[in-house]
Amino acid sequence: SAERASRKKRHQVRERHRGPRVKLKSAGWTSLRTGWKEKIPLDTSEPVRILTVCTGNICRSPVAERLLQAGLNQVVPGGFHVSSAGTRAMVGDPMQPISADIVRTFGGDPDNFAARQLTPKILRGVDLVLTMTSAHRGEVLQLDASLLKRTFTIREFARMLDVLDQRAADAAGDAPAAAPAGKNNDDGG
Repeated sequence: SAERASRKKRHQVRERHRGPRVKLKSAGWTSLRTGWKEKIPLDTSEPVRILTVCTGNICRSPVAERLLQAGLNQVVPGGFHVSSAGTRAMVGDPMQPISADIVRTFGGDPDNFAARQLTPKILRGVDLVLTMTSAHRGEVLQLDASLLKRTFTIREFARMLDVLDQRAADAAGDAPAAAPAGKNNDDGG
């Protein structure tokens, strides 16, 4: 039918823009519609390496590092290694006391932290870079442009995860019921 052909055409256009679609497999392979064309093994002997980046590496990126590590350890113990660095780091300085308090409050460990300067050597071998701002993302990409498809601001990454969670829920049939006719559930954001 014409509707079926139209749907197929829209699907083909979406696939060209988003890259191939591979579903999460229990065997541990995944590919997200992020432009990555390869499959990424989830159950490898090497942990996934994540780097968080801010300016001084004494406030934001250490909090992100320690809380992300604590949260990921609860889900996949030993499956991830999270570290941090700064674009203009206060090299060797400890985490700021208020940041350490935040980390403790939310179940992370702020001990034994020392700020590091972002370098090409630190970027080598990183699987994912999460930056605090788009300016930090730009500085990461100036050091290593090959990280383009693996470097996101933390907000971009959070939005991407929200979209993927919704798609997974929709695919599993857990989508919320449609709003009754005449009701507008758009919150404007």
